[in-house]
Amino acid sequence: MVKIGMRNIKTAISVFICLMIYFLILVIAFAFNTDWVKSFKIATQIYTPFFACLATAYSVSVDKEKSLAQAKLRLSASIIGGLFGLFVIIIYQYVFRLEWPFQHISATGNPTMDLNGLFGTGFLGSDEFTSQDVNLSFVLSFIAPVIVSSLSVVAVIWICNAIKRPQCSFIAVLTLTAVMTSLGTNPIIYGPNRILSTIIGILVALMVNFFHLPRHKNKNTLFVIGMDGIYKKDNDEVNGYNAFKVNSLMNSGANVTYFTTRSPVVMLKMIGSAKPKNPVICLSGAAMYDLNTFEYSYVQNIDIECVVRLKAIFEEHGVSPFINIIDDNVLYTYNEHIGSEAEAVYAKNRKNSAYSCYIPGEAPRSKDVCYYVCVETKELNQRLKEEILKTPFANKLYLAEYDCYEKEGKEDYAGYSYLKIYSANVLKLDCIANLKTKFDKIVGVGTHEYDDYFLASCDLSITNVEACGKVKNASTNVLNNTSSEALLKEVGKEFHRKYPNSN
Repeated sequence: MVKIGMRNIKTAISVFICLMIYFLILVIAFAFNTDWVKSFKIATQIYTPFFACLATAYSVSVDKEKSLAQAKLRLSASIIGGLFGLFVIIIYQYVFRLEWPFQHISATGNPTMDLNGLFGTGFLGSDEFTSQDVNLSFVLSFIAPVIVSSLSVVAVIWICNAIKRPQCSFIAVLTLTAVMTSLGTNPIIYGPNRILSTIIGILVALMVNFFHLPRHKNKNTLFVIGMDGIYKKDNDEVNGYNAFKVNSLMNSGANVTYFTTRSPVVMLKMIGSAKPKNPVICLSGAAMYDLNTFEYSYVQNIDIECVVRLKAIFEEHGVSPFINIIDDNVLYTYNEHIGSEAEAVYAKNRKNSAYSCYIPGEAPRSKDVCYYVCVETKELNQRLKEEILKTPFANKLYLAEYDCYEKEGKEDYAGYSYLKIYSANVLKLDCIANLKTKFDKIVGVGTHEYDDYFLASCDLSITNVEACGKVKNASTNVLNNTSSEALLKEVGKEFHRKYPNSN
C-alpha cells in the first residue's frame, strides 16, 4: 500500500490555509459593511484562493532548499508576467481610449453586465456594458488586443532570458495570458489579485515547509557514518538522498563525521556538498582530517622496525608498494617502479589529485610511513599476507585487502586487489577515544566488512542484515531494511531520541 508522505500532508495543510484566508477576508469585509453579497464581491476581487492554492502546491517540497527555490521561481515569474500584462493593458486603454474587450465576456460566453468592483466603475468610467453592445464593432475590437497579447508573450520570454532566468518563462507566460485574457473580469482588478494571491500561496507554502514543532536534539552526540558501506561502490559519489539527509542532519545541529578506509584524496571526490564540520576518520583510523582547514589532526604511523622488515619482504617478492607519508598536512605517495597497468592507473589517479602529491622514486628514509598500498594480483597479495603474518612483528600491523576498483576506459582490473598495511594501533581507534572526551556519546553506522572494529568502539552502533557476521556482532542495532536511506533515517531518529537522562 502506498504511504501518505510528508509532502502530501504539507500540501493539504497549505491548501487548507489558503482557503481559510479567503474565508477570513470575507468575514472581515462583512464586519465593515454587513452585506454578505458585497462582502463576497470584495473578498473575491482582493484574493482568489484558486491561484493561491496553485502556487502553494507548486512550492511545497520535502527539501527546504528546493521549496525555497521553487517559491522564488514562481514569485519572480508571476510578478514579471502579471505586471507586464497590467502595464500593456493600461497603455492600450490610455492610448486608444478603449476598454480591454476580454473583460466584457464571461467564461460561459455571456456578456458581463456589471463591471463595478472594488475600484468603482470601469477603468475609463464608461457607460455600463450591455448585451446590445455585443456587435460586429465589438468583435473587431478583439483584433488589436490579440496581436498585442501575442507580442507580449515574446517580450516576457525575452525578459526572462535577459535576466538569466529562462526557467521562469512558462509561469511568466501563464500569468501574462491569464491577466490579458481575464474573461469577465476587469484586468486592473484581476492582475493585482493574481499576483497577490500567488504571493500569499508561496508564503503559506514556505511557512508550512519551514515550520517544525520543537524536537529534542542530542547535540552532544557525535554521529560517525561509515561511508564505505553506505555508498555502495568504492568509486560512487554520494547520491542525492544521502547528501540531502547528511546535510539536513548537520543543518539541524547534529554533529556528524565519517569513518572511511579511504584517503582524503578519494573521499573529497565522493562527499559532494555533504561536508561535515568535524574532522573525518580516514585511512581506516590511521588519520583524522579536517575538511574545512585541510589539516591532519591525528596521524598513526607504522613502527620503524616494521618498515625495515616489510621492505625486505617486498624486495623478496619483487613488489614495489605505494608508500604513503603524511608530512606538513600533505599526503605524499612514493613508488619506485610501476610494474603493471593496474599500478599505472592507480599512480595516474594520484598524480591528478589536488589534495596529495605523487612522487615516483624512493621514499625518504627520514620520514615515518603512515601506510602501504600494494596494487598487485590477488594471488601475489595473498602470498604477501601469508608471509607477513608469519613474522614475529605481525601483531604490530593491520592488513586489509580490497578488490581493485581502478578503471581505464572500459578496462577494469578485476584480477587485482589493494593490500593496505597500517600500524595495528589503528584497531584501538585512539582517534575515537579522543573524540569521546568532547562528546557525551558516539553513535556509529556502517555496513562495510572492515567497519567492525570502528562500530565496536562506539557507544551505540547501527548496521543492517546484509552486513557480514563480524560487523553485525560488533553492532548494537541491526536493521531489517537493507537500504542506505534506512540507515541514515535511523541516525536521524537517534539525533531526536530523548533518553531518560537527556536534558
